[in-house]
Amino acid sequence: MIVKNKRWSEEEFFKVRKEVLSQWHTGKEIEDINEGIEYVKKLPKEKTVPFRAKMLEEEDRAEITLMLGVATIELMRDHLAYLEDLRPQWAWHPDTWTRSRQFERVEQAIERSKKEGRSVINGYPIINHGVKKTRELVESITGSVSFNVSDRDTRLQAEMCCASGITSICTHSLNDIAQHHKDCPLDEKIWYAQYNARLAAYYTEHGAPIACDIPGNFTGWDMPGFRMADAILEVLLTAEQGAKVITSSLDLGLNLIQDVAAYRTYKKLGREYLDKFGYRDVAFYVRSDGWLGDHPIDQGRANALVAWQVIIPVLAGVHRIFLKSVDEAVSLTTKEGNRMALMNARQLLIMMGSQRLPEGPELKLEMEMMEKEVKAIVDKVIEVGDGDVAVGMVKAVEYGILDTQFSPWRHFKGKVLLVRDAQGAIRYLNHAGLPLPKEVIEYHKEKIAERERKEKRKADIEWVIENVTMVSQPF
Repeated sequence: MIVKNKRWSEEEFFKVRKEVLSQWHTGKEIEDINEGIEYVKKLPKEKTVPFRAKMLEEEDRAEITLMLGVATIELMRDHLAYLEDLRPQWAWHPDTWTRSRQFERVEQAIERSKKEGRSVINGYPIINHGVKKTRELVESITGSVSFNVSDRDTRLQAEMCCASGITSICTHSLNDIAQHHKDCPLDEKIWYAQYNARLAAYYTEHGAPIACDIPGNFTGWDMPGFRMADAILEVLLTAEQGAKVITSSLDLGLNLIQDVAAYRTYKKLGREYLDKFGYRDVAFYVRSDGWLGDHPIDQGRANALVAWQVIIPVLAGVHRIFLKSVDEAVSLTTKEGNRMALMNARQLLIMMGSQRLPEGPELKLEMEMMEKEVKAIVDKVIEVGDGDVAVGMVKAVEYGILDTQFSPWRHFKGKVLLVRDAQGAIRYLNHAGLPLPKEVIEYHKEKIAERERKEKRKADIEWVIENVTMVSQPF
């Protein structure tokens, strides 16, 4: 497949849409796209992600979004009702079989979950439940709902979300398959993501704003600058399809200075690249994602991790904070675990108020190095694509210009190795084929050398392994 960074025509979109809706019988429920648009237009504006993102930015305050996904309508409703008095925002996610379009297996899992009174799958099967039941869930709460559509072909997930009143869908490509797939070709995935972005843009153009979300997380142990570079490229792909509201995240590396530097740098560069490529009318908001690495089993330790995932974004000036529950290491999210995480986070928001981390010399230097790293990668990708972001991304993976560690996706070279420095920030032990400026390479080398001198041992693969289990290792 040859994919280009070019806006789809309306004719092309609706031709493909017929095939998308035929993937499962519930697609028939949403054939009339105008009915879905009218439904979204009638939602209270406070229940829509585009409105809330803009409001929080203007008011300079943070709010918490909780993650959730279980098998049955009854379990979802029970979980949502248990938290409704605290009025959180929500980010729902699909189960593994929905992501891989194994809808017959999902049907069996839903029935088994009903019989056993527990979810036997790890997410909300939105396609099998369909638009009517999903709307009932959306209408049962006061908060907005985002949905982490993910895996190879997410188009029917996206369609069902938009028609159901879920006002934020993912439009990521490389980031998605790097986490969830072994061999999906990148050009194919970009094409699927373009469909999702065009879908959201179509709703928006007809008076029903849908936010396009670009998660910037990869596998959980990636360099913040690399994640940011890819996210910017995917933001540009999304904007080309006509999206007018783009939200994007960076997950945490857990080092205060480096994470604050990443969030602030991303706000600056995301806006800068959108303007540079002519998308000045696109609203761009940066949110936080939770820690995607290892989680501690002990609930006291898990609460500490939750707290740190709130403190860092607040100090960085981030307004939408996505949280996982304190159950993350041991089970599917429970309503009790989500409530505990939310209470923890809400208390921190009260105590922290409008505090922000001052821009001292260390933070300023980290931001300078990160900006140079990100620009070098983004600009090189665009260069090898002769100005076309989509073409450039495909070639950049082939050439090793885009690469990371620990991904199941076999098209990455997988030669990058990362370790932590003496302060716990993530550094390149081997940057492989990433086109980093010499001063950035030397900066990372010196940071690693500081730890080597402190611990009197050389950085090697053992440091890489230690990084993987840093959060959950025994006291």
